[in-house]
Amino acid sequence: MRLSSIRAQLCDVVEQVFSKRVAVCILYHQSKQTALKARASAPAKPLIASALDSHQDAKVLATASCCQSNGPSGRDTCCSASGKALALSSAALTACACQSTHDPASAHTLPEIIAMYYQQPLKVFYGTQTGTAKLFANQLGETLKAQNLPATVLDVADYDTEDFFTEKSVCLFLLATYNVENPTDWLLKWLEDTRYDHRVAKGSLSHLRYAVFGLGDSAYSDEFGFAGRAADKGFGTLGARRMYPLGEGDKNEDQL
Repeated sequence: MRLSSIRAQLCDVVEQVFSKRVAVCILYHQSKQTALKARASAPAKPLIASALDSHQDAKVLATASCCQSNGPSGRDTCCSASGKALALSSAALTACACQSTHDPASAHTLPEIIAMYYQQPLKVFYGTQTGTAKLFANQLGETLKAQNLPATVLDVADYDTEDFFTEKSVCLFLLATYNVENPTDWLLKWLEDTRYDHRVAKGSLSHLRYAVFGLGDSAYSDEFGFAGRAADKGFGTLGARRMYPLGEGDKNEDQL
């Protein structure tokens, strides 16, 4: 298994992480369009029935009305960044949306739908000694960006581990194992110390979503994959939600 196979594995991790969320976005989009078409062809509702319409739909209609009244130059006065989802929905009714959406006709492309419901970028962390994990992390980041999915690539050694307590992004870790001290050691030490810190509540990382891919060399049988396995177990022990099973690549088997 060569470089192309490793890339395929990493992309599969991302696909699994996002698949459920994207499916929900698509189902919402389809149901919304069906509802809008049905409403357009339905007879006018009595006043009482109209009053029972959902509060969300009322907001959409109000946004559309505001956009129509103010014209293209005033669209952003109708819907701030926090109201972009409403503006996108209103585009289906009146072809009117916030200026930030640019082309209302393309407001419901898949990247737009994902952006409506997934605002935090995915973070790709790497821990490396020779640069291999960094290379894979950067390639994965470029692949994600090419698919219009927000991604940030970070050296785990430069990240404040305390920020994991409030981290909202899905985190992917590409961690290499060496038989000498390396940047990943700090992360593993923090996970171990946090596990036994009586000041830290059990399940303190329950909000964190993660997946780990370990890189190593089975020629060092006792230490092969140690960093990836330890990190995967450490995050899980602290309550973090594993989004994909631990993956591993072996240099000795020409898997890197």
